[in-house]
Amino acid sequence: MNALPTTPAAILETIRSQVVEATAIDDEWVFLTPAPELVGKLPPASTAFAAVVPEGVRFPESPQHRQICPADVQFQVCLFSRVAVDRAFDGRKLLIDPSRGLLSLAHKVILKLAGSSLETPQGQRTRQPIQCLGIDALRWAEGANLVLAYAVVRFSAEILYNLEE
Repeated sequence: MNALPTTPAAILETIRSQVVEATAIDDEWVFLTPAPELVGKLPPASTAFAAVVPEGVRFPESPQHRQICPADVQFQVCLFSRVAVDRAFDGRKLLIDPSRGLLSLAHKVILKLAGSSLETPQGQRTRQPIQCLGIDALRWAEGANLVLAYAVVRFSAEILYNLEE
């Protein structure tokens, strides 16, 4: 498929805005970060937040043109949810609550991104539809009166890497 030349940074910022739209999490609580642990160490005051984390850029064919070359941008969308444990713990809030449950948020992100080509009025930004590679283990940490959990959804997006930008 024809795709507009772009950069991994532009794709990741577009993905971040798509996560905001899919989850209805406030824009200020969806981060672009090199590691999800950076967000989890000092969680924001929001009950649900997210992070787009780049995993790498791979070149299925070595760069053979000075202007553009095919590239595979791999990234994670980490979805965080937290609950206070000052009362009886209810794991359903962390997992299946419609507005902040990890599985509910992951479902919304998959529906938004998987199969998308990130179309713009000028054309599509990926060479093929974005592939969802799966939901990885749910992770959690416990503080004095807080349980913080997150799920990792992995994706791959094939782009034409604009080497001149």
